[in-house]
Amino acid sequence: MLTALGMRPLTGGRQNHVYATTGVAPIGIKIYKADHLQRAQREWAALQTYSPSQTAARRPV
Repeated sequence: MLTALGMRPLTGGRQNHVYATTGVAPIGIKIYKADHLQRAQREWAALQTYSPSQTAARRPV
């Protein structure tokens, strides 16, 4: 479905699906597996803890 929107799948997402744009802007998207582990929330908290001024991961959507 995301390939129709110009996204190409990447390897290395482990238990998640990772895509990148095939267009001009370098944008990535990570689709987390829905489960009781709250993967997206935990990863965002880790990014904020270890790199509070990091701009590469602007914010979750």
